[in-house]
Amino acid sequence: MFVRLRWFTLGAAATVAGGIIGAAKLKRARQSLTAHNAARLGARGVAGIIERVADSVTPSEHGPRR
Repeated sequence: MFVRLRWFTLGAAATVAGGIIGAAKLKRARQSLTAHNAARLGARGVAGIIERVADSVTPSEHGPRR
């Protein structure tokens, strides 16, 4: 009986703690997500994609086919 009560109490405490931590992270993310920061993150993402594509393309040894 006491084991069940202990597990229930620990589960409830973990749920409450997780909710508090999640709410704090969400609040920080909402504050940092301004239009300027979102545009900068988007530009950085596009630049990374372009860089990965450029790295994966290798030049041909014999030039273009005719």
